[in-house]
Order: sequence, then structure tokens, then C-alpha cells
Amino acid sequence: MVSFAGKKRLFGEEALAQASSESTIALVNLLVGRSYEELQSLSTLSGRKLNFSKDDAGRVFVDITFRDETERFPLSGILGMFLSHVSGPINDVAHPEATYCFALPPNYSKALEQSYREACAVAGITASRVFIADGADCLVAAYARKVAGLGGPDKTNLQGKKVLLLDMGHAQTTAVVVQYDADTENGPRKLAVQFDGELGAYHFDLKLFDHFNDLCAKKHGSKVR
Repeated sequence: MVSFAGKKRLFGEEALAQASSESTIALVNLLVGRSYEELQSLSTLSGRKLNFSKDDAGRVFVDITFRDETERFPLSGILGMFLSHVSGPINDVAHPEATYCFALPPNYSKALEQSYREACAVAGITASRVFIADGADCLVAAYARKVAGLGGPDKTNLQGKKVLLLDMGHAQTTAVVVQYDADTENGPRKLAVQFDGELGAYHFDLKLFDHFNDLCAKKHGSKVR
């Protein structure tokens, strides 16, 4: 989350107090790489007051009130501001030339990849330190490392079995079915992948809010705004 408050830029938890402001951009990772038309129909943005615009080349911008003026920022620039904010502490505890790995949705578009690369450039992260990968492949690789650490009997019990790997984030979910074959040196085989870009913990929160909001309306005759 990135918020513009007066002459300050707030990030993460600091921006929560400005969550309802038109100058606050939440879930920016879900917005980058999308066309103007896609953003207009994105259900995750339901109820949010973001002013999008596009130029003649189709590049998407968001209009923000900052320093008492309305400014147009590319969405990749907003993400870049956030990456710049978080990369400082990372560089303090890790090697200053550490590689940043971004696990993007399965079958991600070139536009999304380019948006992340542009954001990294804004944040001062050099191209040689950026590694972009398919999120489903990252899940399989993580599982393969876990299997490699198992003892003989445990690993044998997995032989030929199909395993569901589920990664639910704040607003996206990836499911991967793999099969482990001890006879191969390539680790678990990826059999199927399913991705939902509008299903995550955030959406469960919305459903719970709507449920109790309806109960409040029935009991007290008014809804929480």
C-alpha cells in the first residue's frame, strides 16, 4: 500500500490510516501490467476511488493529489516507490548485490514482466539483480527442495503419488498438482496448474464484512459505510 498524504509518501502499515483516501493505492501489485479496460472491470477495486487515465500509447496512469497538486504516476512508478522503500532494509541485512526474485502469476504477460522491470529501475535495483519467474515453477522448486531433505522411508512413500501445492496470498491463489517419481533426477513433475487472480485472503475478509454488514442492517436498519 502506498499513500500520498500532504507532502509525505507513506508505505505499508503507515498508509493504513489513509486507506479510504483517493490518494492511497492498495494492492498495487495487482494493478501493474493491466490495461486501462481491465482495471475498469477489476472486482478487487470495487468501492475504491482511483482515477485512472491512459495516454495515446495505452500506458496507464493514476491521478494522485500530492503536494497540493494533481500528478499522474505510472503504476510501475508507484510499485517502484514501494520497492525503493523496502529495498533499503533488505540491503542493510543482505549483500548489497543480492538478487531480487519476483514470482509472478503462472503464464504472466510480457506487460506484467516489463512493469516489474520498470519498477525495479525506479527503485534503483539494477537489471542484473532482478530475477523474474513463474510462480507455479517456484512452488514446484520449493517442494522439490523439501522432498530432497526427506529420509528414505518418507521419500519412498511419495513414490508415484500426486500432491496438491496451494499458495494463497492476499488476493491471488495458485494451485499446482505434482507427481513425485524417485526414478527421475528432475524432481517432482508438474501435472496441472490453476490460477485465480481475484481469490485470496482479502476476498474472504470482504465476504465476512458483507455478511456481518447485512446482519447489522437487519438488526439496526443501517449498514457500516
